[in-house]
Amino acid sequence: MPDPALPAIHLSEPAPGGPGPTQALVCVLTYFGLQLALSLPLYPLLGWLRRHPAVTAHGWGPDLLLWATCLDLGIAGLIMLGVTRKLWPQAWAREGSDGLGFAAAAPRQWLAGALVGLIVIPLLGSWLTEWLAHGQTITEQIDALITDAGRWARIPIVLLTVTLVPVVEETLFRGVLLSALRQRFPRAMAVCLTSAAFALAHLGSFDYQWYALPALALFAWALAELRIRSGSIWPGVAAHACNNAVAIIAILGSPHAG
Repeated sequence: MPDPALPAIHLSEPAPGGPGPTQALVCVLTYFGLQLALSLPLYPLLGWLRRHPAVTAHGWGPDLLLWATCLDLGIAGLIMLGVTRKLWPQAWAREGSDGLGFAAAAPRQWLAGALVGLIVIPLLGSWLTEWLAHGQTITEQIDALITDAGRWARIPIVLLTVTLVPVVEETLFRGVLLSALRQRFPRAMAVCLTSAAFALAHLGSFDYQWYALPALALFAWALAELRIRSGSIWPGVAAHACNNAVAIIAILGSPHAG
């Protein structure tokens, strides 16, 4: 059944001024491709800097690696926000299933998103992952980046993961990709496909440990529901930012963090 809160669209016709499924998939892949392309010149330079006597003497190697990661994510994210705004200006502020969702959200919707990110997903996601892991060590790449770096060097990555990264990923997955898929598929299938794409795209952050996949898919499903029910990406951004903040706090609170 169509969602009565959202404007009806014909599944066989693309929404005016909005992305199609192929365009949306290319857009998402471009984001991760940009990160890879930026890393090609960046990380060899980083390797050379880390061998410099001054860097070695002061132990700045981990700090440089963290800053390079921030630079990589930040540049790729800003480029993709600019690209999506340029490509689909008509759909940018539309709140329905044929828009990208940059529309105002009610305070209660912001609150719902924050509660999902602060309580629901951290509790359910961590329980599900630990249950599937059966006592195996659960590692995430950002853990080592943050714990090995100095305190001041952590500030940029903390700010990035609770501001720009949630906005960019919600724009691409719950704005561009979800709206495009809802033009071709029923709501449930569009949400499942978007959630699967999000989970697979982030599995590398967990060193491809398969037992992290269900929790990632659950997180993506909750974000998609927030987007559809509110008509805006902002509740999902709030949930994404709060969830990232909880993860950062857990890392900084671990006994291995300096």
